Amino acid sequence: MIGSAVFFVSWTTVLSTVLNHAHGGAMTQAANLAYPVGDVVVASLVLILATRPGRGHRAGFALVSAGLVSFAVADSSCAYLTAGGRYGTGNVTDTGWVLGFFLVALGALWAWQRPAPQAPRLVHPNAWANAVPYLPFGAAVAVAAWRAVTHGSLDRVSQLTILVVVLVVAVRQMVVLSDNVALARQLEAKVERRTAQLHHREFHDGLTGLANRALFNQYLDNATQRQGRSGACLAVLVIDLYDFTGLNQLHGSAVGDELLCAVAARLQATLRGADTVARVGGDEFAALLEGPPAELCAERAAQRVLAGLEGPYVVGSNALTVEASIGVATYALGTTSGEVLVRNAGLAMHAAKERGRHCYEVYAEPVHSVIRERMQTEAELSGALDRRELVLHYQPVVAMAAGSVRGVEALVRWQHPERGLLAPDMFVPTAERTGLIVSIGAWVLHQACSDVVALTTEAQPLALSVNLSARQLEDEDLVAMVRRALTDCGFEAHRLTLEVTESAIMADVARAAYVLQELRELGAKIAIDDFGTGYSTLSALRHLPVDTLKIDKSFVADIAHDRASEDLVRRTLQLASDFCLHTVAEGVEGPEQLEALRRLGCRSAQGFFFSRPIPVEELHSLLQDRPDGWSGRAPRSPLPNTRAGLLKHCS
Repeated sequence: MIGSAVFFVSWTTVLSTVLNHAHGGAMTQAANLAYPVGDVVVASLVLILATRPGRGHRAGFALVSAGLVSFAVADSSCAYLTAGGRYGTGNVTDTGWVLGFFLVALGALWAWQRPAPQAPRLVHPNAWANAVPYLPFGAAVAVAAWRAVTHGSLDRVSQLTILVVVLVVAVRQMVVLSDNVALARQLEAKVERRTAQLHHREFHDGLTGLANRALFNQYLDNATQRQGRSGACLAVLVIDLYDFTGLNQLHGSAVGDELLCAVAARLQATLRGADTVARVGGDEFAALLEGPPAELCAERAAQRVLAGLEGPYVVGSNALTVEASIGVATYALGTTSGEVLVRNAGLAMHAAKERGRHCYEVYAEPVHSVIRERMQTEAELSGALDRRELVLHYQPVVAMAAGSVRGVEALVRWQHPERGLLAPDMFVPTAERTGLIVSIGAWVLHQACSDVVALTTEAQPLALSVNLSARQLEDEDLVAMVRRALTDCGFEAHRLTLEVTESAIMADVARAAYVLQELRELGAKIAIDDFGTGYSTLSALRHLPVDTLKIDKSFVADIAHDRASEDLVRRTLQLASDFCLHTVAEGVEGPEQLEALRRLGCRSAQGFFFSRPIPVEELHSLLQDRPDGWSGRAPRSPLPNTRAGLLKHCS
């Protein structure tokens, strides 16, 4: 299109005149036309190159192009004037050549001084590049109109040329239209593919390709809405992998990701094609089962899943095994939504985890209400310390010979905003299981040391007993934590006794002995709490750094009336004497028990007979009312037996 339009302009303005006034033979005429025809080619090439995007050195190209156009104008003008006999040396047209050489040289110098262009990249044409092909066409139309006005008509060559120009423009427009249609279709297809990809990413797990929680919930909601019409059965399985976090830490996240993909593939292969399998958490999957009652059995599906997950998984050079806990919940008429169904399956899964590894549990309301309450307790307990809902109560430890208060035991309680004062057995097991006992235990020790320092006088120094849990014995920061509490509160280490149960010690005797020895080196004393209820042996006891044995209240309860209980306590006291250990009897609730313990030679005791566990304010009043303890006075009447709500902190 560009070439034909430029040729038409040149023919109408220059070439026809040169040809009509040419004299001589064919060679002479060809020589006269050579320069103008060459100018047509040069001008066409410049315009064509101007439409190409992505060139380097744009300014240099523009200068060179302007120089070539200047040459073309000068050549064509010279040929036109020469044909009419009007050209002479020094004509103004000669300046075109001078200007052309100057512009070409300037463009070359510009490009030489600039750095080399970067690697080619995709550049979209601008409006100027799109308009360039139509500039010569517009010029051709303008020249044709001028020719028609001034001469009345066009010669045959001009007519033929303008016809070619119009045909080329029409063909070009058709090609552009076809290209635009094809491009629009490509863009539509690309948008559809991109939309499908985004939709897939939004509703599918990026690692395993399974449905994610959002898509699973959609399918579940649709399935529950169909229940009233179809009569089909509906069940949800929640599948949790056992200790996947530990495996991930041991082998690395890459191995963990491959294992999750392998588990996802086995789940899909185990369940039916109509079932929906989703990854709803890091190591948690869910399955939606729907079908006729005769075909669908959720328990059999859970059994198939457990069987399908068995066997080694070869991931790289590792042969791994997977164990899972599965919760099963089936749709019932009372179920209000899919969310409730998933929650019930999750509760059943937690029940399966507590029952053991690689097993399943079916949701049942009476059983899982306990689990639901436990999970709620766990959630509330995580912020109880920050909300200052934990409080300490203290129970006096009385010296049997003098009847004086030789110390107190700190016992933690939870002042729940809705359920009232909770005993340790209502929340300490949860704290043990979740690891919150470490931070709670640190607070108990620090607060107890601070309280007892405030209560202690020169005439009445008080010892303090604080319980340590099995989880705290595993904590690497335990010794440092005890040291900080003693230093911060100014509490003398020799007046602190740390109580540990037999079961906590026997879980790892070697480590327990090492940690307890470090605590003794701080100056603290060590007591075995609830002695006689665990599984300690004499050989273990002989090598443990222990100062005190606390006789469990179950042996003290019947000591006055049961010969077997009396014999057990006597032998425990003899054992303590042989190992040079101090003894404290727990759970003293009556004068008969107190008299029996004195007769057997027990050195200290605590229990409701002396005082229930009381807040620090009441303890302060008790110490002021009884500066000599229970020496020479009638003991305080025992309180009603309310042990269910006042169990001691045995963590």
